[in-house]
Amino acid sequence: AMAAAPDPGSATAEALALTSKVGWDEGTNTRREQSLNCLYSLTHDERLVPALRAAAVTNQDLVRYYGPPNHAVHNHGTMANRALIDTAELLGEADLHDVAVQRLLAEIPLLFSPMGFTYEQSSDYLVNNISLWSDVQTQLSADPLADATSRARLASTLAAARRMSAHL
Repeated sequence: AMAAAPDPGSATAEALALTSKVGWDEGTNTRREQSLNCLYSLTHDERLVPALRAAAVTNQDLVRYYGPPNHAVHNHGTMANRALIDTAELLGEADLHDVAVQRLLAEIPLLFSPMGFTYEQSSDYLVNNISLWSDVQTQLSADPLADATSRARLASTLAAARRMSAHL
C-alpha cells in the first residue's frame, strides 16, 4: 500500500492536501509507525525497515507535525514523538530519538495552563493528556537528554493537572 501511494510530501498546498487522501497525514502516519514498530519488534523482518524509515521521515515533517511551532501541543504530536522514540530504539538511530525528545522537552511548558487545565479541545482530554504525559514522564525519567529542570517541570505540571482533574 505504501509503494502504491508514496508520500507526496508537504512542499506544496496540493501535496499537503493529497496526504490525507493517500494516507500520509499526521494521524494516519503515526498509527502506521506505531503498527510497524509493533510488527518489527515481533518479527525483526528487515523488509519492514524501509517502510518504518519512511514513516519516521514523515513523522519529522514540521508542516505535518501536530505540535509546535505550527500547532499547539496536541496528543497527536505526543503520540508521534513516542512512536519516533520507539522507532529510534528498534532501528538503533539516535538522531530519531533526539528529534522526538527535544520536541517533547520543548512542549512541557505548553502542556497545561498554570492551574493545570488542558488547552486541547474539551475537558475530557485533560484525563487523556495526563495519562499520555505520565507515560512520557516515565520515558524521560532516565533519558540523558531530559535534564533535571525539565523533569521537575513536567512533574509539577502533571501535579497541577491532576489537581485540576480531581476538581473537575
